Parts: sequence; structure tokens; C-alpha cells
Amino acid sequence: KQWYQRRVAITAGGICLNSIFNVLEELVEMGVNTVEDFDDYDDGDRKYQKEQEKRCDAMFGSYRAWEKDGRDLSDFTGETEEFWKVALNMTAKATNAFYCEKKCKKDRGALYPCCLRRMLEDEKLFDNVQRVIESVYKIIPAMVYRFGWDGFYELDYRFESDWSAQELEERASWTVPANLRDALMRTLHAAKYCEGKIVRCSK
Repeated sequence: KQWYQRRVAITAGGICLNSIFNVLEELVEMGVNTVEDFDDYDDGDRKYQKEQEKRCDAMFGSYRAWEKDGRDLSDFTGETEEFWKVALNMTAKATNAFYCEKKCKKDRGALYPCCLRRMLEDEKLFDNVQRVIESVYKIIPAMVYRFGWDGFYELDYRFESDWSAQELEERASWTVPANLRDALMRTLHAAKYCEGKIVRCSK
């Protein structure tokens, strides 16, 4: 029985992986369509652009949602948390426009496998992603300095002058803010947050 259950799990995992690769393949095709028709979109009047933004075989709606935000990410490169807050909010708007366009909701089910939905609905997934982000953030000060060997590991002499004890303490206690986690979830699982009729997953 256990062998059978493992076999079913492996088979289901393979099917899900195939579904995800199929989604990626379709997204690439949509990206190609967007690039090929972008000059016409960019040169067209607003009426023409709106028509293109409602296309289900391209990503002009997502592009418009990104551009409409109006913020330039290069203005936030020196502020790590603020940068990711802005970036994830912009990507959440773009993916929302992709999955939630009323005309395309029915077609978007093909790009929303049920196995992927179940995966994204698992809070443990985002808990683990959050732990990885927090761990990386906390060890960055050590990663950017050299380690020397003299009977034991020691940090580069500049470390203590560049990082105060208070800064290290604040970094060590840092956690991913709730609004960043929410924006990440809305980016990765945009179909869940559509208003009106839901996007039905495909088996």
C-alpha cells in the first residue's frame, strides 16, 4: 500500500510538473506575441491600445498595469525594503491584469493548473519562502566580507567599522513585513484574488 501511495505521488508530481512547463511554454508564446506587436501598440492611439490590452494571447494588459503605476524602480535601489514593496506591488498589479481580465478569465484556466493552485494555497510554502528570505537578509553582512584563517575564522577588519552592534541587532531581528508577504502572494497566486467570477483551474 505504501509503495502504491508513493507511486501515485510521484506520478502526480510528474503530471503537475508537465502542466507547469506547459504553462511556461504558453507564457513564452504570449511574450513573443507582445514583443512582435509592441511597436504597433506603442504607436497606436489609446482606443487601439485598449483593444490590444484585452487580447488573451498577449500581455499588453499586464504591461499597461505595470506602466500605469508610474513609479520608477531605479528610484528605490538604495532602500531594500521599500524597493521590494514597490516592485511586488507592481508585479501584483501586472499578474492581476493578466488573470483577471473579464474577457480572458475562461481561457486563463489553462494557465492555472489545479495542482499549482493547491501548491500556492499551502501557507507552508510561503512560510518557507519567508524563512529563506529572512535568513539570507540576516547573513548578508558576513557574506560581503572576507573570512581569514588564523586558527579560527574571523571577519575582515572593516566589518566592525561598517556595521554597528545596533544595526546587526536590528538586522538579526528583522522579519518579512506582512504587506510584502501579501504582495508576493498576490503576484504568484493572482488568480485567487480576481474580483467577480473566479478563474477555474484546469485538471
